[in-house]
Order: sequence, then C-alpha cells, then structure tokens
Amino acid sequence: MDAFEKGHADGSRAIDVDFARRHPEDEVRFSSTPSRPAPLPPCVLMAPVRWLAGDPWLSPPRAFATMPPMSGPLYTIGHSNHSSEAFVGLLRQHGVTAVADVRSAPHSAYNPQFNRETLATALTSAGIAYVFLGREFGARREEAESYVDGRVDFGVVAAGGLFHTGRLRLQQGRERYTIALMCAERDPLECHRSGMICRRLARDIEEIQHIRADGTLETQAELEDRLLRAAGLETADLFRSREARLDDAWRWLERRIAWRPPAASGNRSALQPADD
Repeated sequence: MDAFEKGHADGSRAIDVDFARRHPEDEVRFSSTPSRPAPLPPCVLMAPVRWLAGDPWLSPPRAFATMPPMSGPLYTIGHSNHSSEAFVGLLRQHGVTAVADVRSAPHSAYNPQFNRETLATALTSAGIAYVFLGREFGARREEAESYVDGRVDFGVVAAGGLFHTGRLRLQQGRERYTIALMCAERDPLECHRSGMICRRLARDIEEIQHIRADGTLETQAELEDRLLRAAGLETADLFRSREARLDDAWRWLERRIAWRPPAASGNRSALQPADD
C-alpha cells in the first residue's frame, strides 16, 4: 500500500492532479507519478482519506457569478470542555454529518481531545467528516489589513477574498453534508462564529441553528433577540427598525469579542475568546 492509499502523515489528503494543474495558484505539490493525486498543504485542508477525490467541498471552490441560495439548516457548535463522546453525541443528535473547524489555531491547551488531529480521528471513527476552515473563517487574522484600531475588524474580514472562498466552500459542502461550524466557546454569543460568520451567512441561509451544550437548539433569530437584550437594545423603537438596532448590537458585540493581539489588548476581557 503506497502513501496515497494510506493517507499522509500530516493529515492532508489527495486531490485530482488535472484540476490542480488548471489551478496553479493553489500551490499544490505534484507527485512524481502523474497518475497519483498530490496532497493539499495541511494548512488548507485535512480530511479523512475515505472521502472521494473530486468531492466539491474538498476541492478548491468553483467560482459563482452570484452566490446561490443555501438550502437546509446550518449548525454551529462550541466544543467547550465536552468529552469526545459527548461532543459526537451532540452532533449525532442533530444529524450533523460534517464539522467545519473555524478556529484559527485548531488546538486546545486545556482540552487536547479537540486538537485537530485527535478530533479528526474521533470524528472519522464516528462517520462524521472534518474539514479545517480556520484560514477562511478564523478570528485571528494573518492579513494586516484586517486590523483596525488594534483589533480584528469583522466587516473587513467578511469583505475579503478568503472569507468569500470560505463561503463558496461551505456552499459546495452543503450540497452533500449537514454541516456544523465548530469553534471553542460554549456560548455562540461569545464567539466569532456568530458575530463574524453567521451574521453574514444569514443573508444566504434561511435556517441557522446553534447547538447548545445541553443539546437544545437556539435559532439565529433567538440568538439575535438575546444579543439585543445583552446590548440594552431590546426595546422596540418607533424610529429605528429591528435591523438598525441589530447593526448597533453586532457592533457592540464585536468590540467585546474581536481578537486583539496581546501587545494591543493587554489583559483579555471576560468575553475575549481563548481558543478561536
């Protein structure tokens, strides 16, 4: 059995070589045997080897002239300090078949069961697919232009090319999988998966459900109601629409949870994510 059939030690998987040659910008390494696919760099993607080459979610995204509407529910979940068994149980409870990891750094000092390699193995054993989308959707950004006044600006990130690539990959993945976006925080209101990602995805996805630690679901509308209360903007205003109040509430939340590099942030606030 060769390296392709066994998979790669770094967890990367193979893609179609012909596709890669048509897309040299992806910087795919080619194998010396043309008939064998070459692995994607580990920073782009890790997935079970049993997934088929050519899967639309695993390959570089197709370009759409406009974003097609996304059908079916999208879930989010925070791994918190769950055991692997409890975490898989939550996913199965809601019919999730794939996890998209949106942590910038897919490792946890306090919960090593959610280190990228360990988590991917556990999910694969449970028949649940795993893909890393931290480069596209992560809260800690490498691009200098994403930082405004010493912190990540969610609007700037969402307008960027990597975020758009993430949306395309998510769209393609949802053609075949029921996906949960995963980050570390137990409460989605304390995490960029709501403040940066789902706020924008809600324009294309009719149903977003947040899986809570006890297995209950919180809809995006219910989360937004909770956000308005937390920001002190829940009272209906004759002169301001709900959408306008929500815009203010999302900005309020962003100021509290957006990543600040240590030199700019000093001590982390109570709401500042620890693993994102």
